Amino acid sequence: MKLFKLGCASEKWDALISHFRTQNINLSLLEKAGLILPRDGGGYYDRFRNRIIFPILDIKSRPIAFGARILAGTDSNLSKYINSPETPIYTKGNNLYGLNFTKDAIREQDFAVIVEGYLDFIIPYQAGLHNIVASLGTALTYEQVRLLKRYTHNVVMIYDPDDAGQMATLRTLDIFIEEGMDVKVVSLPQGSDPDSFVRKNGSAALDEKIKLAQNLFDYQLKVLKSRHDIKEAEGKRKIAAEMLLTIKKIKNAILRSEYIKKLAEELNVAEHYVLDEFNKIKETKPYPDSAAPALKKKSDINPTEKLLIKLMLEENRLIQRIR
Repeated sequence: MKLFKLGCASEKWDALISHFRTQNINLSLLEKAGLILPRDGGGYYDRFRNRIIFPILDIKSRPIAFGARILAGTDSNLSKYINSPETPIYTKGNNLYGLNFTKDAIREQDFAVIVEGYLDFIIPYQAGLHNIVASLGTALTYEQVRLLKRYTHNVVMIYDPDDAGQMATLRTLDIFIEEGMDVKVVSLPQGSDPDSFVRKNGSAALDEKIKLAQNLFDYQLKVLKSRHDIKEAEGKRKIAAEMLLTIKKIKNAILRSEYIKKLAEELNVAEHYVLDEFNKIKETKPYPDSAAPALKKKSDINPTEKLLIKLMLEENRLIQRIR
């Protein structure tokens, strides 16, 4: 655990506040950073108390947020995990947990293993799987995929094998396809996650699972066949509708053609019928209208000044020289 500098928040409600008061740090700044919360009757209290703390670091290993897990024997009515809110320096969908430690291994091995939570990252990493990142407990975003794309175009996803995990994986597959990345999926036994699987079976067993990862077509078809009866006409229709939406996002015409042919074989229908349905699908936008990023107002700030500000934020030692 030493590498990740895990800590434990005090049971006291104001331990962090008391510490920062000795440093003359303004409490309103701590509130903006998501470290403390306002009391109803006035004043503040610590957000993180009596929990294991997971520092979340950016790509340059600078702390930007925290995750926190309850300790064994703690009140079961409490949330298992709490996390920093989004702040001026932290947007959850723009960061990947552990990438600062693993980016070089990802580049060297030319693929990344993606898991869901803090311990799902830490335990396999300690066992020797160094080309791994975690999605901070949410479905991956376009920004996270593009961040990862700086280091590799190949990913293997390991998500929980429950229904929610499968659906999150399916939704994420389309993002990788739209970004032109090759994606495969590992299916763990029911009730397992990367953390518990490695503890029980060892890292070699997880390595073997990764080697046997399914391509996106086979994984998605397996999940859909578990939900719909492929022998019934209505089941075929539903499976085809979902599969074709994904195939439509593939930019390479040869791959699209091969997947349409394979889908027709799996459904046991003539290929031209599948192609007819494929051609009915309209091109989709990378972002749904409701999730489309707001257009930024044109800034009047000189581009050179913006660059200088960016440099000062990234390299404190430059501030005096720029002055």
